[in-house]
Amino acid sequence: MTTAQRPTTRKPCDPNEIGKLACGSKRIERQAAVTQEIQAKLDGYRASFATARADYTTAWKAAEADRTAAAATLEKVAKQLRCRLDEDTETCLDRVWGAVRDGLDNCAKGTEGCRVGPCDANDSVAADESLGSLAGRIEDLRNQATTHEATFEDLLEEITKLPERATRAKEEVTTLETDARAAETASDAPAGAVTSVVRLNARALVAGWRLRHVRGGFDSIDDFLDCLCQALTAVLRTWSAVVILEGEKAYRACVAGADTDSCAVLLADPLTALLDRFVKECACPPPTGT
Repeated sequence: MTTAQRPTTRKPCDPNEIGKLACGSKRIERQAAVTQEIQAKLDGYRASFATARADYTTAWKAAEADRTAAAATLEKVAKQLRCRLDEDTETCLDRVWGAVRDGLDNCAKGTEGCRVGPCDANDSVAADESLGSLAGRIEDLRNQATTHEATFEDLLEEITKLPERATRAKEEVTTLETDARAAETASDAPAGAVTSVVRLNARALVAGWRLRHVRGGFDSIDDFLDCLCQALTAVLRTWSAVVILEGEKAYRACVAGADTDSCAVLLADPLTALLDRFVKECACPPPTGT
């Protein structure tokens, strides 16, 4: 048997496959467009993270100096002020302060410490997943990315806010110390009214709470930096998933369009499509005539 007589084992070429392969460029184009959309912002985040250790360490040391000095002063002033309260007043003040302090602590939970939410950056796509489902997931991931970005940006602001809180707390204690010296005895306020010495003691309790919260819920420099790293990682992972899914969505939309065009050709001339396939798969010349 000569080479020319050998039966072919090649799979017939499918023109529809050409359109699908061409759609691969749509995936790449869309991924490139989304990357371009977010690149400058993410580059800025990475640059800020690179300098965060040095910047936050400087802020931490400045804040600690003020916080430590204020705490020492407050301890002395608070002890002196306590001596001016009678036992019943002291007991009642401590009781009501416990309730107020619990409220403050509860309010602080939402604004202090590491607040990085869960990162569900799932970029897998099922073969039968619809374009509508992909669009919904992309929208959800973009919303997640925005949330993670806000968290990262809030954390970066701690570099400025930390020393500012410490400075305000120190000023509060300094003012309290001055006022305590000026009020050596309780005022002649009517029974049941808030006397100056009670107010001073209340101010001392509040100042102590603020001093304990100067650090914004972080126990150390490394504690803060780890949280900042978590936030940036969540941002990058979420946007990476968006890029992948946006590309897959563009590809599938293109393929769907190619399939529609293929259907239009088939419906317009089914006879030619039938004979072309007959020639390719049956290895016979097409029948003549109508």
